[in-house]
Amino acid sequence: MKLEVTMRIRRVSDGEIATYRYAVDVDAPHEPSDFMYTEGNDACDCNRGLYFDRARGDEDANEKARGCGDSAYVLDLVEENGTVIIRDNKSVLETPW
Repeated sequence: MKLEVTMRIRRVSDGEIATYRYAVDVDAPHEPSDFMYTEGNDACDCNRGLYFDRARGDEDANEKARGCGDSAYVLDLVEENGTVIIRDNKSVLETPW
């Protein structure tokens, strides 16, 4: 089963917000968790910057060099039904998904 989610990514340097929608496979054997967005690969500025640029329609998003870190972007992750899973980089649900 696919779960539609929306990432709201705020670039800290100027406050600009980009919205990136995608589907999470919740039936995968490695079930998704908030860890990926709070401490895993999608918590890193390099990946959040990529999502941010893709959401803004940047055709060259995959070609840009990005530094790693955890302070350039702030993430909210919201399910299609409006349930907030992550707010300001922190999990807000006791058991997401």
